[in-house]
Formats: sequence, structure tokens, C-alpha cells
Amino acid sequence: MALFHTKPIMNHFIPYGLILSIFYCLLLSSIWFVGAYNFEVPDEERRIYMESSFHDTLNVDVHDLNLLIALFNDASRETVNRSWIGILIVSLISIDSVLVYFIFGSLIVIKIYKNDFTMSKKTRYLQKQLMKALAVQSTIPMLVSFLPCFFVWYFPAFNVDIGQFMNWASSVAVSFFPVLDPLALFYFIPAFRKRVTEILHIQLTISVVSGKTNKTSQASRA
Repeated sequence: MALFHTKPIMNHFIPYGLILSIFYCLLLSSIWFVGAYNFEVPDEERRIYMESSFHDTLNVDVHDLNLLIALFNDASRETVNRSWIGILIVSLISIDSVLVYFIFGSLIVIKIYKNDFTMSKKTRYLQKQLMKALAVQSTIPMLVSFLPCFFVWYFPAFNVDIGQFMNWASSVAVSFFPVLDPLALFYFIPAFRKRVTEILHIQLTISVVSGKTNKTSQASRA
């Protein structure tokens, strides 16, 4: 849109499009909150069910924690139904975000390739590199957040024991997300990559010069 339809963006998207985007994000957040709070906040039955597991694994009292619990087996029918409703609501929100990325990403790529011959070589190269960076940045949260959540949500529903590995792996992956996300920009965008290389080269030069200075001072003292 910014490349091929600048005037409509300036005339309609600002400020109405921005307001609509904010409203859309708030709507998804509200739906997630309603689904999680109304259907996944544990009652006494769920807390008692998870009490021994939390105590044996984490050595904490489940009654002292704020958490969401979904039970698909060994619970009352009402608890199982509410768990499924809550999981489906948060799943639909997650799938909606992924679909928006794939749909708009595909449309952008198709549009860029259709207008490939109307852009200069430099502009075409920058656009393709930017698309690669955005694709990687969008893929990273799906791998470190979206997929682990789906595994944790649905494997227990089908009696698949994933053990503690998924919990630890998910925690590590989510912790690395703030580091991995900007690396895509540094790798694919030439200006950012050049700047990082310059900074590292300056630091390397300073360390080398400092080492030579130390050696010279030690030789003079000897």
C-alpha cells in the first residue's frame, strides 16, 4: 500500500485506519480476556486436580498462583466443556493472527513481483530484502510462541504426554525472542548490517590497539 497507493493511505488510513487498527487489536485482546477469564480461570476442582503435580514438580502451592487451567479428562462434564470453549477461543485468536500474516504477506509479494519491472534495481533489491526480514520476523514468534502453545493446549486433550521438556523449551524460546527478532533486520537489511559491521570493526580495532599499547609499555619497562 505504501508503495503503490500512497494517496489513499494519506487520505483515509491516517487517522481512521490507525484508529481502526487499534480498535482491532483491542477487540482481539478483549475476546482473549473474556475467553480466558470466564472459561480457564481455575475453580476449586481444577486446583485440587493440579495440586499434587505443582507441588511435586515446582514445590509450590497451586492455590497461591494466578494461572489458567484446562482439564479435558478426569473432571466434571461442565469443567471439560468450559475448558474446550476457552481453548477454542484463544486458538481462534491465534489462528486469526497467523492467517492475517499469510494473506497480507502473500498479497504484498504478488504485488511486488507484478510491479517488478517498474521499480529501479536498487528499490527492487531493498523491497525483497525487507520482505525477507519481515517474513523471518513473523516466523520467529510462530515457532517460539504459537506452536509451543498449541502443543501444550492440545496434546493433553488427546492424552499425549509431552513431559516437562516442552515447558522448559518454551520458556527458553520465549526468552530468546527479543534477541532473535532484531537479528533478522540486521541480517537482511544492508544499512543495518553495515552499521553493525562498522561497530564491531571499531571495537575490534580498539581492542587490538589497546593490546599493542600494553605490549609496548611492558617492553619499555623491561
